[in-house]
Amino acid sequence: MTVKPGAIIACSLDYPLEDPVEIAVLPNENSAFIYNWESSEEAVGVVMEDGWTRFNSDDVLNNSIWLPIDTLYYEPWLSQANHIFRHLRITSSFGDYVFVTAAHFELNILASTEKPPTGFLFLCPPEDFETGSSSFRWPVCAAYWSLDPSGAGRLTLEEATRLGFPALDCTTEIYGYYWDTNVYEGLRKFHRAKGFDPDTQDVARHLRHPLYQLSSESTSQFAHVNEGDLEAAEEGYWDTENEDESDDLKTETWAGEHVSE
Repeated sequence: MTVKPGAIIACSLDYPLEDPVEIAVLPNENSAFIYNWESSEEAVGVVMEDGWTRFNSDDVLNNSIWLPIDTLYYEPWLSQANHIFRHLRITSSFGDYVFVTAAHFELNILASTEKPPTGFLFLCPPEDFETGSSSFRWPVCAAYWSLDPSGAGRLTLEEATRLGFPALDCTTEIYGYYWDTNVYEGLRKFHRAKGFDPDTQDVARHLRHPLYQLSSESTSQFAHVNEGDLEAAEEGYWDTENEDESDDLKTETWAGEHVSE
């Protein structure tokens, strides 16, 4: 899947990556920070002239290397969340709407059953993960083994395996914040007390924040929504009688942080 730090996704906190739906995004807004490859065992990589990073094979065997991408710029979302919720007629289960803060693209270099020759692991430039503004996913070729320190002569998977180099296991960890009903209700009251209509993006404009737009995925997911329905739903907007508040969730592929203010 493509990861967009700063996007808002709808997902069940019990099964966060089973069927996530992006509901809102900051168009053409690059608010993500992409870093260099990091190693859990402090192996030091050398950045080559072509942007690829080289690690000595002896330093990375039975090790993990990851590429972190993150954003902590969640204020724009909180300034206009009620506007997006209103337009999608979302009135409950607010903890299921997650602000994506970060992604770690990780390579796990598994233990080898035999001693491979001295070689090198080459990892692609971080920008190869970019598919658009604040949009990232695994590239076609993220890494390869080579016997040549220049990176020439890439070993195919079959060649690397025959020589004893271990397999590379790719995983992705996604991190996010979510807030419960009390926070969004408090923001709604606070914005109104300051003279703003919480169902608009006036607060975001006043603070000069970038404006969220509904995602194409949310357009189809909430296709039943229209302005007449929105007006009819307003009176019971904050019906929390059946609100389901979930605990913090941390799994191998997801870390959600419940933020209360």
